[in-house]
Amino acid sequence: SSGYRALHSFDRQRRLELFCNEQQRQAAIYDKKVEKVFWTIENEAGNDLVKVLMNQNISTFHDCMKHISRLKADRMALAYANGSYKSVLEKLSGNGRMMPLDYNCQNKNHANAVNMAYWRTCAFLLGAVVDQAFAVDVQLVGPSKVDCKL
Repeated sequence: SSGYRALHSFDRQRRLELFCNEQQRQAAIYDKKVEKVFWTIENEAGNDLVKVLMNQNISTFHDCMKHISRLKADRMALAYANGSYKSVLEKLSGNGRMMPLDYNCQNKNHANAVNMAYWRTCAFLLGAVVDQAFAVDVQLVGPSKVDCKL
């Protein structure tokens, strides 16, 4: 009986030690100061600006849009931020301006960028499906370079 208690006490002490070590490890990671950044969200017409305060290297463009509307955030395909197109899940690295782009863009340049991102994503997903669907190794190739003249 005393051997069981000693073993049980040792196990409890070991669990406590593991817990304390993990608690210290996580505290070291997450106790760092979170820096804030300002982002200005504009609509496609260029008016109705909204300024939001976000967490640097934590928040994403999708998180910015959730301050305006969850539906608009979910419908956003790309973000046009500081003059370039960004993924909606890319982390914010500094202050800036962004315009959310959905699949109904009126600006032709923005619409082309959204279209290219859409098809690139489709190709990526289709490649993953093909890779997983076949039991044997399949090598994906591009379109044929043979001239077909009728």
